[in-house]
Amino acid sequence: MSLSTFAVSLGLTLLLEVPFAWVWGLRSRHDLTVAVLANGLTNPAVVLLHGLGAPVLPLEAAAVAVEALCYRACGESVRCPLLLALCTNGWSYSIGAALNLIF
Repeated sequence: MSLSTFAVSLGLTLLLEVPFAWVWGLRSRHDLTVAVLANGLTNPAVVLLHGLGAPVLPLEAAAVAVEALCYRACGESVRCPLLLALCTNGWSYSIGAALNLIF
């Protein structure tokens, strides 16, 4: 697994999830920074562990849980942190799966 795999995965995740969070209502620089940092925490771990053979569903569930905790603990005005984390991860996972089928 190369560094570019991690970079592309994280880049695409941020490109998909941060605008989704903005549409959800995260408008402050602080809350959007929390979104970036939460994904920076979870995405590399999920990519690494999946690359080592761990099944994707438990990894994604763990990412949702950790991101929801980050939103709840550090966000200033994040409505429904668990639902936000579930929706953003579902969105980016779905787009990523579609891109993997295409490419």
